[in-house]
Amino acid sequence: LKRTKVPDEVIEPLHVLRLKPFFLKFRLMTEVESRIDNPELFKKYSEQVPATVEQYGGKYLIRGGEVEKAEGDWGPTRVVVIEFENMSMLQKWYSSHEYSGPLRIRQQSADTNVLFLEGI
Repeated sequence: LKRTKVPDEVIEPLHVLRLKPFFLKFRLMTEVESRIDNPELFKKYSEQVPATVEQYGGKYLIRGGEVEKAEGDWGPTRVVVIEFENMSMLQKWYSSHEYSGPLRIRQQSADTNVLFLEGI
């Protein structure tokens, strides 16, 4: 293998990143597997959830948009990723009174999977 010199303008930002602290973030990922059984009801869910997310300090990172499968058997039609400050806050939101109504609506209107993720 021939080794080439990487320009300083490429390396310098990497050194700066290395010196910055990284904090764990906690995310909830919801995906709609293959179908929304009741689009009208699911729309109500989509309209009600943002206020509850905001109330618990959550922030949408991904909400809908096009999903293109690159490989594998997983085939969601919709993906949502919400970031919370910590796992405790994520769990409080998910089990909260404020989210309980929308949660029932989601469960009644679509085939979904939910993951709690920890990462940077």
